[in-house]
Amino acid sequence: MNGGRGVIDRFEDGIAVVLAGEDEEEFLVPVRDLPQGAVPGDWLAFIVEKGRLRALSVDRELTARRRALVQEQRDRLKRRRQD
Repeated sequence: MNGGRGVIDRFEDGIAVVLAGEDEEEFLVPVRDLPQGAVPGDWLAFIVEKGRLRALSVDRELTARRRALVQEQRDRLKRRRQD
């Protein structure tokens, strides 16, 4: 993987766990190296250099689309429970 997109899965002790690619390869990135204000659930654009993520930026459009999809799925499940 030379570059692509990945999602911030979680923060653990000052480290962001980023899942990248279709196989959800796990990368550990110091939170201080993330774009300011990045939070779990944000999608990042990046390149990989020497096994580390570099040139991180938040992909706001993809993040918004994925969050909308998750919300739609939650709403659908909620409606099923109410029926």
